[in-house]
Amino acid sequence: PHARIQWLTQLNRPTAQDLSATSVEVRREAAFSLGFYDIDPQDWVSPLVRALDEADKDVQFDAAYALGELGPQADTAIDPLLRLLRSNDLTLRAAASNAVAKMGPKAASRLLELIDDPDRSIALAAVAALGRMGSAGNDFVPGLIAAGERISAQVALGHIDEERELYQEIGSSLSMVELGDAVPLVRELLKAEPPETRAFAAFAIGEIGPSAQECEPELQTLLLDPNVIVRRNAAYALSRLDLPSNTSTTALEAATKDS
Repeated sequence: PHARIQWLTQLNRPTAQDLSATSVEVRREAAFSLGFYDIDPQDWVSPLVRALDEADKDVQFDAAYALGELGPQADTAIDPLLRLLRSNDLTLRAAASNAVAKMGPKAASRLLELIDDPDRSIALAAVAALGRMGSAGNDFVPGLIAAGERISAQVALGHIDEERELYQEIGSSLSMVELGDAVPLVRELLKAEPPETRAFAAFAIGEIGPSAQECEPELQTLLLDPNVIVRRNAAYALSRLDLPSNTSTTALEAATKDS
């Protein structure tokens, strides 16, 4: 803390005029500094949103970071940040995703809409942001699971290369939010009729890990599923549950004879 305080004293506290200065160096330092100072959202959200349209990428990046630090107090910046999420620059896209993830439930509903974006890189960024929201994303877990079901159906239609990364990112994001009722919801999908849904659910349980130990019986059953992807994902999930018994070890050993 002392080192950070000493470092902050070397940064000039910016003014709104600094963020629109003629000198790009002044604008860069102002945007950068705003991410570390305690600033008033009423004074700074609008200037920072304008800075997202800057020609200089460093200013854009730091403006996005500063808006993220303001969190839900800057939720009027959600739409501009989502526009930045479509940037061709991966660094700016990451900055926008990180900032939106801190904006609370209002942002979560918008991110869910982007999961069906035809640009899969946008969909991936949206899913990753949902995963970083923590408890703020709890109410949107059912929507995330429903998206996983839709994507798994696309995989079943043969769009594997296009959808697999998104499918996996959804499972990963389910493991990152503070789950609430996610495990029971995903557990029900392990019994779903479409094999692609069972496969998605097994993968998601594997990503969730030990807090989903209650799913062991269903996963063991899925080791005998007619669908090879379901069986593979069930084996993956069982390996990740950190189970105290050797029951699953026996079942996995039997699965080594799978054709």
